[in-house]
Amino acid sequence: MTFGEYLKLVNFRLKALRRVKRIKRIRRQRLSVPVNDPTQEMAEPYFTTVFRRIKALRRARRIRKLKTFHRVAPVETPDDARKHPSSTGYFELVRWRLRVYFRARKVRRIRMKHAISKEKKRINIHQIPGYLRLIRRRLQIVLKSRRKPRKNDIRHYIKNPIRTSVIITLNSTTYFLIAYLFIFCFVQLVSVIAASSFSIGTVIYYYNIDFLIRSTDWHEDSVRTVYSAGPMAALILGCILSIAYSRVYDIRHPSKLIILWGIVQAFNHFFGAMLSGSLLSEGFGYAIMWMYFMDTHKLLISIIDIVALVLIGILLSKSFIYSANSYFSELLTYNRSYFIRFQVLIPFIVSNLIIVLLKIPEVTTYEIFLNLVAIFLLLPILVGQIGFRDLYFDEEERHFRIDWRAGLFILVLLVAFRIILGFGFRL
Repeated sequence: MTFGEYLKLVNFRLKALRRVKRIKRIRRQRLSVPVNDPTQEMAEPYFTTVFRRIKALRRARRIRKLKTFHRVAPVETPDDARKHPSSTGYFELVRWRLRVYFRARKVRRIRMKHAISKEKKRINIHQIPGYLRLIRRRLQIVLKSRRKPRKNDIRHYIKNPIRTSVIITLNSTTYFLIAYLFIFCFVQLVSVIAASSFSIGTVIYYYNIDFLIRSTDWHEDSVRTVYSAGPMAALILGCILSIAYSRVYDIRHPSKLIILWGIVQAFNHFFGAMLSGSLLSEGFGYAIMWMYFMDTHKLLISIIDIVALVLIGILLSKSFIYSANSYFSELLTYNRSYFIRFQVLIPFIVSNLIIVLLKIPEVTTYEIFLNLVAIFLLLPILVGQIGFRDLYFDEEERHFRIDWRAGLFILVLLVAFRIILGFGFRL
Protein backbone atom coordinates (compact mmCIF):
# COMPACT_ATOMS: atom_id res chain seq x y z
CA MET A 1 0.00 0.00 0.00
CA THR A 2 1.37 3.38 -0.99
CA PHE A 3 1.31 6.39 1.27
CA GLY A 4 -1.45 8.06 -0.77
CA GLU A 5 -3.69 5.01 -0.52
CA TYR A 6 -3.01 4.91 3.23
CA LEU A 7 -4.20 8.53 3.59
CA LYS A 8 -7.31 7.84 1.51
CA LEU A 9 -8.16 4.85 3.67
CA VAL A 10 -7.74 6.92 6.86
CA ASN A 11 -9.92 9.68 5.41
CA PHE A 12 -12.62 7.15 4.51
CA ARG A 13 -12.61 5.67 8.02
CA LEU A 14 -12.88 9.12 9.58
CA LYS A 15 -15.92 9.91 7.44
CA ALA A 16 -17.49 6.58 8.38
CA LEU A 17 -16.98 7.35 12.08
CA ARG A 18 -18.64 10.76 11.64
CA ARG A 19 -21.63 9.14 9.95
CA VAL A 20 -21.97 6.58 12.73
CA LYS A 21 -21.85 9.32 15.35
CA ARG A 22 -24.49 11.29 13.44
CA ILE A 23 -26.78 8.23 13.33
CA LYS A 24 -26.31 7.62 17.07
CA ARG A 25 -27.11 11.25 17.83
CA ILE A 26 -30.31 11.07 15.78
CA ARG A 27 -31.31 7.86 17.57
CA ARG A 28 -30.74 9.44 20.94
CA GLN A 29 -32.96 12.34 19.93
CA ARG A 30 -35.62 9.82 18.91
CA LEU A 31 -35.42 8.01 22.22
CA SER A 32 -35.38 11.25 24.23
CA VAL A 33 -39.05 11.93 23.33
CA PRO A 34 -41.21 10.65 26.26
CA VAL A 35 -44.06 8.26 25.64
CA ASN A 36 -46.73 10.50 27.16
CA ASP A 37 -45.47 13.67 25.52
CA PRO A 38 -48.32 15.40 23.58
CA THR A 39 -45.79 16.55 20.97
CA GLN A 40 -44.99 12.97 20.04
CA GLU A 41 -47.66 12.88 17.31
CA MET A 42 -46.23 16.05 15.83
CA ALA A 43 -42.72 14.55 15.89
CA GLU A 44 -43.68 11.38 13.99
CA PRO A 45 -43.38 12.87 10.46
CA TYR A 46 -40.05 14.38 11.44
CA PHE A 47 -38.64 11.06 12.64
CA THR A 48 -40.00 9.32 9.55
CA THR A 49 -37.95 11.73 7.46
CA VAL A 50 -34.95 11.18 9.73
CA PHE A 51 -35.09 7.41 9.36
CA ARG A 52 -35.46 7.81 5.61
CA ARG A 53 -32.30 9.89 5.61
CA ILE A 54 -30.54 7.29 7.76
CA LYS A 55 -31.39 4.61 5.22
CA ALA A 56 -30.09 6.86 2.46
CA LEU A 57 -26.86 7.38 4.43
CA ARG A 58 -26.46 3.63 4.87
CA ARG A 59 -26.99 3.06 1.15
CA ALA A 60 -24.44 5.76 0.36
CA ARG A 61 -22.03 4.21 2.82
CA ARG A 62 -22.51 0.80 1.21
CA ILE A 63 -21.86 2.26 -2.24
CA ARG A 64 -18.70 4.01 -1.01
CA LYS A 65 -17.55 0.74 0.53
CA LEU A 66 -17.98 -1.03 -2.77
CA LYS A 67 -16.06 1.74 -4.48
CA THR A 68 -13.30 1.42 -1.89
CA PHE A 69 -13.25 -2.34 -2.34
CA HIS A 70 -12.95 -1.80 -6.06
CA ARG A 71 -9.96 0.48 -5.54
CA VAL A 72 -8.31 -1.99 -3.14
CA ALA A 73 -8.94 -5.09 -5.23
CA PRO A 74 -9.66 -3.78 -8.74
CA VAL A 75 -10.89 -5.90 -11.61
CA GLU A 76 -9.16 -4.90 -14.78
CA THR A 77 -11.89 -5.87 -17.24
CA PRO A 78 -15.35 -7.48 -17.15
CA ASP A 79 -13.79 -10.47 -18.87
CA ASP A 80 -11.55 -11.02 -15.82
CA ALA A 81 -14.66 -11.07 -13.62
CA ARG A 82 -16.40 -13.50 -15.93
CA LYS A 83 -13.45 -15.84 -15.70
CA HIS A 84 -14.13 -16.24 -11.96
CA PRO A 85 -16.34 -19.31 -11.40
CA SER A 86 -18.86 -17.49 -9.09
CA SER A 87 -19.30 -14.29 -11.07
CA THR A 88 -22.69 -15.05 -12.62
CA GLY A 89 -24.13 -11.67 -11.81
CA TYR A 90 -23.63 -8.35 -10.16
CA PHE A 91 -23.99 -9.66 -6.62
CA GLU A 92 -21.61 -12.52 -7.29
CA LEU A 93 -19.08 -9.99 -8.55
CA VAL A 94 -19.55 -7.90 -5.38
CA ARG A 95 -19.18 -11.00 -3.20
CA TRP A 96 -16.00 -11.97 -4.97
CA ARG A 97 -14.61 -8.45 -4.53
CA LEU A 98 -15.46 -8.62 -0.81
CA ARG A 99 -13.56 -11.88 -0.44
CA VAL A 100 -10.61 -10.40 -2.28
CA TYR A 101 -10.71 -7.33 -0.04
CA PHE A 102 -10.86 -9.24 3.24
CA ARG A 103 -8.09 -11.54 2.07
CA ALA A 104 -5.92 -8.56 1.18
CA ARG A 105 -6.70 -6.90 4.52
CA LYS A 106 -5.69 -10.04 6.39
CA VAL A 107 -2.42 -10.17 4.47
CA ARG A 108 -1.75 -6.49 5.20
CA ARG A 109 -2.44 -7.01 8.90
CA ILE A 110 0.08 -9.87 9.02
CA ARG A 111 2.67 -7.88 7.10
CA MET A 112 2.10 -4.77 9.20
CA LYS A 113 3.74 -6.36 12.28
CA HIS A 114 6.97 -6.96 10.38
CA ALA A 115 7.04 -3.88 8.19
CA ILE A 116 5.76 -1.16 10.51
CA SER A 117 9.22 -0.08 11.65
CA LYS A 118 10.44 0.19 8.06
CA GLU A 119 7.23 1.97 7.04
CA LYS A 120 7.78 4.57 9.76
CA LYS A 121 11.27 5.21 8.46
CA ARG A 122 10.02 5.67 4.88
CA ILE A 123 7.23 8.10 5.84
CA ASN A 124 8.31 11.70 6.15
CA ILE A 125 6.52 13.35 9.06
CA HIS A 126 6.29 16.65 7.18
CA GLN A 127 4.17 15.01 4.49
CA ILE A 128 1.42 14.03 6.92
CA PRO A 129 -1.39 16.60 7.09
CA GLY A 130 -1.95 18.49 10.29
CA TYR A 131 -5.23 16.79 11.17
CA LEU A 132 -3.54 13.37 11.07
CA ARG A 133 -0.90 14.52 13.58
CA LEU A 134 -3.70 15.86 15.76
CA ILE A 135 -5.57 12.56 15.58
CA ARG A 136 -2.43 10.62 16.47
CA ARG A 137 -1.71 12.89 19.43
CA ARG A 138 -5.25 12.51 20.75
CA LEU A 139 -5.13 8.76 20.32
CA GLN A 140 -1.88 8.63 22.30
CA ILE A 141 -3.47 10.64 25.13
CA VAL A 142 -6.55 8.39 25.21
CA LEU A 143 -4.51 5.17 25.14
CA LYS A 144 -2.19 6.46 27.86
CA SER A 145 -5.13 7.35 30.11
CA ARG A 146 -6.75 3.93 29.59
CA ARG A 147 -3.56 1.96 30.00
CA LYS A 148 -3.71 -0.25 33.08
CA PRO A 149 -0.71 0.12 35.38
CA ARG A 150 1.48 -2.83 35.97
CA LYS A 151 0.76 -4.83 39.06
CA ASN A 152 4.03 -4.04 40.84
CA ASP A 153 4.62 -0.55 39.46
CA ILE A 154 4.14 1.66 42.51
CA ARG A 155 4.84 4.82 40.49
CA HIS A 156 1.30 4.77 39.08
CA TYR A 157 -0.19 4.93 42.59
CA ILE A 158 2.16 6.99 44.76
CA LYS A 159 3.49 10.37 43.75
CA ASN A 160 7.29 10.49 44.13
CA PRO A 161 7.68 6.98 45.65
CA ILE A 162 11.46 7.36 46.16
CA ARG A 163 11.02 10.36 48.46
CA THR A 164 8.21 8.60 50.31
CA SER A 165 10.24 5.43 50.84
CA VAL A 166 13.27 7.39 52.09
CA ILE A 167 11.16 9.33 54.62
CA ILE A 168 9.42 6.19 55.89
CA THR A 169 12.72 4.28 56.22
CA LEU A 170 14.63 7.08 57.98
CA ASN A 171 11.84 7.79 60.45
CA SER A 172 11.30 4.12 61.27
CA THR A 173 15.05 3.51 61.68
CA THR A 174 15.34 6.50 64.01
CA TYR A 175 12.46 5.34 66.19
CA PHE A 176 13.83 1.76 66.23
CA LEU A 177 17.19 2.97 67.58
CA ILE A 178 15.52 5.18 70.21
CA ALA A 179 13.41 2.24 71.39
CA TYR A 180 16.43 -0.09 71.42
CA LEU A 181 18.61 2.21 73.51
CA PHE A 182 15.75 2.81 75.95
CA ILE A 183 15.00 -0.90 76.44
CA PHE A 184 18.68 -1.86 76.55
CA CYS A 185 19.49 0.72 79.23
CA PHE A 186 16.35 -0.21 81.18
CA VAL A 187 17.28 -3.92 81.23
CA GLN A 188 20.86 -3.14 82.25
CA LEU A 189 19.68 -0.79 85.02
CA VAL A 190 17.31 -3.40 86.46
CA SER A 191 20.12 -5.98 86.44
CA VAL A 192 22.37 -3.52 88.27
CA ILE A 193 19.66 -2.90 90.90
CA ALA A 194 19.19 -6.66 91.33
CA ALA A 195 22.97 -7.08 91.75
CA SER A 196 23.12 -4.30 94.33
CA SER A 197 20.58 -6.18 96.45
CA PHE A 198 23.29 -8.86 96.85
CA SER A 199 26.01 -6.23 97.49
CA ILE A 200 27.62 -6.89 94.09
CA GLY A 201 29.43 -3.95 92.55
CA THR A 202 28.84 -3.30 88.85
CA VAL A 203 30.33 -1.32 85.97
CA ILE A 204 28.02 -0.69 82.99
CA TYR A 205 29.64 -0.69 79.55
CA TYR A 206 28.00 -0.15 76.18
CA TYR A 207 28.27 -3.85 75.42
CA ASN A 208 27.87 -5.59 78.82
CA ILE A 209 27.81 -5.33 82.60
CA ASP A 210 30.96 -6.13 84.51
CA PHE A 211 30.08 -7.64 87.92
CA LEU A 212 32.79 -6.91 90.48
CA ILE A 213 32.67 -10.31 92.16
CA ARG A 214 34.78 -13.44 92.08
CA SER A 215 33.32 -16.43 90.27
CA THR A 216 33.46 -18.49 93.45
CA ASP A 217 31.27 -15.95 95.31
CA TRP A 218 28.30 -16.50 93.06
CA HIS A 219 25.56 -18.66 94.51
CA GLU A 220 22.29 -20.05 93.25
CA ASP A 221 19.95 -17.25 94.34
CA SER A 222 22.20 -14.41 93.14
CA VAL A 223 22.68 -15.92 89.66
CA ARG A 224 18.96 -16.56 89.16
CA THR A 225 17.96 -13.11 90.41
CA VAL A 226 20.62 -11.00 88.67
CA TYR A 227 20.42 -12.62 85.24
CA SER A 228 16.62 -12.98 85.16
CA ALA A 229 15.63 -9.61 86.65
CA GLY A 230 16.32 -7.63 83.47
CA PRO A 231 14.38 -9.91 81.07
CA MET A 232 11.46 -10.20 83.52
CA ALA A 233 11.31 -6.40 83.81
CA ALA A 234 11.39 -6.18 79.99
CA LEU A 235 8.37 -8.52 79.82
CA ILE A 236 6.41 -6.34 82.24
CA LEU A 237 7.45 -3.19 80.37
CA GLY A 238 6.30 -4.75 77.10
CA CYS A 239 2.83 -5.34 78.53
CA ILE A 240 2.68 -1.74 79.81
CA LEU A 241 3.76 -0.36 76.42
CA SER A 242 1.12 -2.49 74.69
CA ILE A 243 -1.57 -0.89 76.84
CA ALA A 244 -0.11 2.56 76.18
CA TYR A 245 -0.04 2.01 72.41
CA SER A 246 -3.73 1.05 72.41
CA ARG A 247 -4.42 4.65 73.46
CA VAL A 248 -2.34 6.34 70.76
CA TYR A 249 -2.58 3.95 67.78
CA ASP A 250 -4.96 6.24 65.86
CA ILE A 251 -2.87 9.42 66.02
CA ARG A 252 -1.25 10.40 62.73
CA HIS A 253 2.18 11.47 63.96
CA PRO A 254 4.79 8.80 63.11
CA SER A 255 6.51 9.17 66.51
CA LYS A 256 4.02 6.64 67.92
CA LEU A 257 6.28 4.07 66.27
CA ILE A 258 8.71 4.51 69.20
CA ILE A 259 6.20 2.75 71.44
CA LEU A 260 5.56 0.06 68.83
CA TRP A 261 9.25 -0.69 68.36
CA GLY A 262 9.62 -0.56 72.14
CA ILE A 263 7.05 -3.36 72.44
CA VAL A 264 9.06 -5.43 69.95
CA GLN A 265 12.32 -4.82 71.81
CA ALA A 266 10.81 -5.48 75.23
CA PHE A 267 9.30 -8.85 74.32
CA ASN A 268 12.45 -9.76 72.41
CA HIS A 269 14.58 -9.02 75.48
CA PHE A 270 12.55 -11.62 77.35
CA PHE A 271 11.64 -14.41 74.90
CA GLY A 272 14.61 -13.72 72.62
CA ALA A 273 17.00 -13.56 75.57
CA MET A 274 15.61 -16.83 76.89
CA LEU A 275 16.03 -18.48 73.48
CA SER A 276 19.54 -17.10 72.96
CA GLY A 277 20.61 -17.92 76.52
CA SER A 278 19.37 -21.51 76.39
CA LEU A 279 21.21 -22.10 73.09
CA LEU A 280 24.44 -20.17 73.79
CA SER A 281 24.56 -20.49 77.61
CA GLU A 282 25.06 -16.75 78.11
CA GLY A 283 23.06 -13.90 79.62
CA PHE A 284 19.65 -15.22 80.61
CA GLY A 285 21.05 -18.69 79.96
CA TYR A 286 23.02 -18.55 83.22
CA ALA A 287 19.76 -18.42 85.18
CA ILE A 288 18.42 -21.36 83.14
CA MET A 289 21.61 -23.33 83.75
CA TRP A 290 21.39 -22.78 87.52
CA MET A 291 17.85 -24.14 87.43
CA TYR A 292 19.47 -27.45 86.42
CA PHE A 293 17.37 -28.02 83.33
CA MET A 294 18.27 -30.91 81.07
CA ASP A 295 18.96 -30.49 77.35
CA THR A 296 15.47 -31.75 76.56
CA HIS A 297 13.99 -29.04 78.74
CA LYS A 298 16.17 -26.41 77.06
CA LEU A 299 14.95 -27.57 73.67
CA LEU A 300 11.36 -27.34 74.87
CA ILE A 301 12.02 -23.83 76.20
CA SER A 302 13.46 -22.81 72.83
CA ILE A 303 10.40 -24.08 70.97
CA ILE A 304 8.08 -22.29 73.39
CA ASP A 305 10.05 -19.05 72.92
CA ILE A 306 9.81 -19.26 69.12
CA VAL A 307 6.06 -19.95 69.25
CA ALA A 308 5.58 -17.06 71.70
CA LEU A 309 7.48 -14.66 69.43
CA VAL A 310 5.41 -15.72 66.42
CA LEU A 311 2.15 -15.28 68.34
CA ILE A 312 3.19 -11.83 69.53
CA GLY A 313 4.08 -10.96 65.94
CA ILE A 314 0.60 -12.02 64.82
CA LEU A 315 -0.95 -9.78 67.48
CA LEU A 316 1.26 -6.84 66.45
CA SER A 317 0.58 -7.24 62.70
CA LYS A 318 -2.52 -5.09 62.76
CA SER A 319 -0.74 -2.39 64.77
CA PHE A 320 2.12 -2.14 62.28
CA ILE A 321 -0.25 -2.11 59.31
CA TYR A 322 -2.50 0.50 60.94
CA SER A 323 0.55 2.74 61.53
CA ALA A 324 0.30 3.56 57.82
CA ASN A 325 -2.23 6.28 58.67
CA SER A 326 0.78 8.52 59.30
CA TYR A 327 1.69 8.45 55.60
CA PHE A 328 -1.36 7.32 53.58
CA SER A 329 -5.07 7.98 53.66
CA GLU A 330 -5.71 4.38 52.62
CA LEU A 331 -3.74 1.14 52.67
CA LEU A 332 -4.70 -1.08 49.77
CA THR A 333 -3.14 -3.98 47.93
CA TYR A 334 -0.88 -1.80 45.79
CA ASN A 335 0.88 0.01 48.65
CA ARG A 336 0.63 -2.46 51.54
CA SER A 337 3.74 -4.51 50.77
CA TYR A 338 5.52 -1.29 49.75
CA PHE A 339 4.77 0.24 53.15
CA ILE A 340 5.67 -2.84 55.22
CA ARG A 341 8.94 -3.22 53.37
CA PHE A 342 10.10 0.32 54.19
CA GLN A 343 8.42 0.55 57.60
CA VAL A 344 9.52 -2.79 59.07
CA LEU A 345 11.99 -4.87 57.05
CA ILE A 346 14.58 -2.34 55.88
CA PRO A 347 14.67 -0.36 59.19
CA PHE A 348 15.16 -3.64 61.08
CA ILE A 349 18.17 -4.58 58.92
CA VAL A 350 19.70 -1.10 58.91
CA SER A 351 19.24 -0.60 62.66
CA ASN A 352 20.90 -3.91 63.51
CA LEU A 353 23.86 -3.00 61.31
CA ILE A 354 24.15 0.34 63.14
CA ILE A 355 24.00 -1.44 66.50
CA VAL A 356 26.77 -3.85 65.46
CA LEU A 357 28.92 -0.95 64.25
CA LEU A 358 28.21 0.93 67.47
CA LYS A 359 29.48 -1.95 69.65
CA ILE A 360 32.54 -2.89 67.61
CA PRO A 361 35.04 -4.22 68.70
CA GLU A 362 33.29 -5.61 71.79
CA VAL A 363 30.20 -6.94 70.05
CA THR A 364 29.42 -10.49 71.18
CA THR A 365 27.76 -13.44 69.47
CA TYR A 366 25.05 -13.41 72.12
CA GLU A 367 24.19 -9.77 71.32
CA ILE A 368 24.00 -10.39 67.56
CA PHE A 369 21.92 -13.53 68.02
CA LEU A 370 19.58 -11.73 70.44
CA ASN A 371 18.92 -8.95 67.93
CA LEU A 372 18.39 -11.36 65.03
CA VAL A 373 15.92 -13.52 66.98
CA ALA A 374 13.43 -10.66 66.64
CA ILE A 375 12.89 -11.82 63.04
CA PHE A 376 10.56 -14.50 64.44
CA LEU A 377 8.44 -11.67 65.82
CA LEU A 378 8.49 -9.66 62.58
CA LEU A 379 7.95 -12.63 60.26
CA PRO A 380 4.14 -12.77 60.78
CA ILE A 381 3.98 -9.06 59.98
CA LEU A 382 5.87 -9.52 56.71
CA VAL A 383 3.83 -12.58 55.68
CA GLY A 384 0.43 -11.72 57.14
CA GLN A 385 0.12 -8.40 55.31
CA ILE A 386 -0.44 -10.26 52.02
CA GLY A 387 -3.97 -11.37 52.91
CA PHE A 388 -4.88 -8.39 55.08
CA ARG A 389 -8.01 -6.45 54.22
CA ASP A 390 -7.92 -2.95 52.73
CA LEU A 391 -7.93 -0.02 55.16
CA TYR A 392 -9.50 3.40 54.55
CA PHE A 393 -8.44 5.92 57.20
CA ASP A 394 -9.81 9.26 56.01
CA GLU A 395 -9.85 11.51 52.95
CA GLU A 396 -7.36 14.11 54.13
CA GLU A 397 -4.17 14.51 52.14
CA ARG A 398 -1.00 13.54 54.00
CA HIS A 399 1.94 15.95 54.30
CA PHE A 400 4.86 14.18 55.94
CA ARG A 401 8.58 14.80 56.22
CA ILE A 402 11.68 13.51 57.94
CA ASP A 403 11.59 13.88 61.71
CA TRP A 404 14.81 15.89 62.04
CA ARG A 405 14.35 16.42 65.78
CA ALA A 406 14.24 12.69 66.44
CA GLY A 407 17.19 12.18 64.08
CA LEU A 408 19.31 14.77 65.89
CA PHE A 409 18.26 13.33 69.25
CA ILE A 410 19.26 9.76 68.36
CA LEU A 411 22.56 11.00 66.88
CA VAL A 412 23.47 12.75 70.13
CA LEU A 413 22.23 9.76 72.13
CA LEU A 414 24.35 7.28 70.16
CA VAL A 415 27.48 9.40 70.55
CA ALA A 416 26.90 9.85 74.29
CA PHE A 417 26.09 6.14 74.69
CA ARG A 418 29.33 5.11 72.98
CA ILE A 419 31.62 7.66 74.68
CA ILE A 420 30.25 7.65 78.24
CA LEU A 421 29.68 3.91 78.52
CA GLY A 422 32.94 3.28 76.69
CA PHE A 423 34.79 4.38 79.84
CA GLY A 424 32.35 2.51 82.05
CA PHE A 425 29.75 3.77 84.46
CA ARG A 426 30.21 2.36 87.95
CA LEU A 427 27.29 1.93 90.34
